[in-house]
Amino acid sequence: MYDTGASLFPMMTSFNYWKEITNQKINDTLSVTNFGNPVIMFGSNASKEINIGRKTLADFVVYYAKDNNFDKMFKQLKCDGIIGNAFFFNNTICIDFKTKRFGIAK
Repeated sequence: MYDTGASLFPMMTSFNYWKEITNQKINDTLSVTNFGNPVIMFGSNASKEINIGRKTLADFVVYYAKDNNFDKMFKQLKCDGIIGNAFFFNNTICIDFKTKRFGIAK
């Protein structure tokens, strides 16, 4: 799921999915707040590329919440995690709400 408010994280996911797509070597730890509540985030380099349309995303850090704070939300939304704005800083994104499509302009 794309989250426009997640500029700090390229990608955040559940701990179980994090284990599948990273090298599992924590190289970043952040203390953030989520609606005023403290959350510890651990990050590791992605071991897999992610494709969105024709754009390949590689060489990024994937985060998960220490206390699995977001796992319930991911299940409710039927998604594996969120991607933030970091992947798109130098691009224009297009969101077509009518046809439920997400694109990256050339």
